[in-house]
Amino acid sequence: MALMYAECMEDIAYTVKASSRSRHNIPQRVNDPSRPVMFLNWKTFLENYFKLLKNITKYYHFRCTADEPGVLICREFCDSEEVRFNLLKARPEAGCLPTVKFIPPLDHLRQWYLYE
Repeated sequence: MALMYAECMEDIAYTVKASSRSRHNIPQRVNDPSRPVMFLNWKTFLENYFKLLKNITKYYHFRCTADEPGVLICREFCDSEEVRFNLLKARPEAGCLPTVKFIPPLDHLRQWYLYE
């Protein structure tokens, strides 16, 4: 493979596309007017359908099955006993998405700091 220099955003986008044989890596640039990036308010949306799992950081192993939708099976360690949590409050409607979240642009000082 030839060495290629990424000197602009288009070069970086090409590198991302070319980085997988099956072309499953699809670059999406934030300021591309033809394909705008939208940020969705997932936190508020998910609070309507799922309960909060207290002390989630004490668990290191998680699994779920299609047989028990909404149930999260957790273990503290790989040889610990499994604990089941029913996290489902209500079933979301198919195709239902959260509202779009407005993200304010970075101020010029922050942009300059990230640039440097």
